[in-house]
Amino acid sequence: MLFLVLLMVGSIVATWHLTTTLSSSEPKLDVRDGGRDGVYVVIPSCRDENLFETIGKWLSQLYSRYKVVVVEDCGEKSLISSFQLKHIGSVETPRRVDVYVGDKLIVLEREGRIGLKAGALNDAVRALSILRPLGDAKYVIFVDSDHEPSDLFFISRAVALIKKFGVDLLQGVQRHLYLGSSLDALVSTSHDISGTMLVGRTRLRMMPIFTGSTAIARLEPIAKLGFREDTVTEDFDLSVRMWLSGYAIAATWNLYTWGRPPRNLKAYFKQQLRWSSGTIRTFLRYFVPVITSDMSLRRKLDFVFQGTVFASGVLYVAIIIATAYKLITGAHFSVAEIALLAYMLASGLAIDLYVESKYHTPAQPDILAPFLEFVTAFVHIGGTLLGALGREYGWIRTARKFANAAGVGTSQEVV
Repeated sequence: MLFLVLLMVGSIVATWHLTTTLSSSEPKLDVRDGGRDGVYVVIPSCRDENLFETIGKWLSQLYSRYKVVVVEDCGEKSLISSFQLKHIGSVETPRRVDVYVGDKLIVLEREGRIGLKAGALNDAVRALSILRPLGDAKYVIFVDSDHEPSDLFFISRAVALIKKFGVDLLQGVQRHLYLGSSLDALVSTSHDISGTMLVGRTRLRMMPIFTGSTAIARLEPIAKLGFREDTVTEDFDLSVRMWLSGYAIAATWNLYTWGRPPRNLKAYFKQQLRWSSGTIRTFLRYFVPVITSDMSLRRKLDFVFQGTVFASGVLYVAIIIATAYKLITGAHFSVAEIALLAYMLASGLAIDLYVESKYHTPAQPDILAPFLEFVTAFVHIGGTLLGALGREYGWIRTARKFANAAGVGTSQEVV
């Protein structure tokens, strides 16, 4: 009976994944903005070597009014010296932030890593509000240091799209380069799938969220709400507070960047532990405010699915272990159990095939990737338990691979 209950709950979760994936179809929009609105591209960094692969492509954007703002947390001076930036003093945010400027590039150097990534983003927004290098800038783009734009019109397209969607934050898809390993295959495919689901949740009027990178937002709500500095999932936290405050978020496949996969399994597992612990803690923090709010029922349900997305690892591990046990012992499977197992497997296969055929995920087929996904579920279980106990795994910058060293062309387009 317990096994049947597990399968029923698993099938409900699988239905959510399948429905949001298959609902993601949207028209391809090649829209561009003329560049009258000021835009800041904010890139948090902590001695990130990948910046030297990506920064040039951000500085080469065909958009008239924008500045690239790197927030350096770990005292790295290479970018400052390479671009011969001039130190013009410091600002108080109230934390001291040293300011180095060039033509399109600004480096904000913080003392220490107070507030971690959320603190860096807060200091960037506050410093820019004080300095006003673009006057009344209207938008801010958040992107991780290992991500590069899909083409020279990324900023122009982002501005045009957020206007077209009429939202306060527009989330793009964080694609990841496939550099040949099983881990790369898992990361590339899983990010394309999760991005597709975000788009589907937008089309279904659910509760899409900001995922921390590859997004453009109106500067006003970001400056007003700020990022919470006592969590490692500041993106999910901000998303919930935006929805509760009456702001709107949408996601689209018409906007995407290319990122580098984690350097090794250790870096990947640390990242997953951080995400899973922070997500469940944020979910528990806002559960009552969301459920008692005037949001629509579908948004409340979507919040529950999103908040427990890593916790579902417990469910799937339990199902796999129970299935293996019944097979080994020769126990009888009921018709209902067989039907639900077949449905869950078919749903997973349908999701993979749909995303691969529609968005051309660059990964090669890899037999080890599903095994890595199973192992990752145990990491998610550990992170979920940690977060449920009110703790989060500390924020450590995820070490990334180098694309240029692998000889990979990175300015790719979806066919």
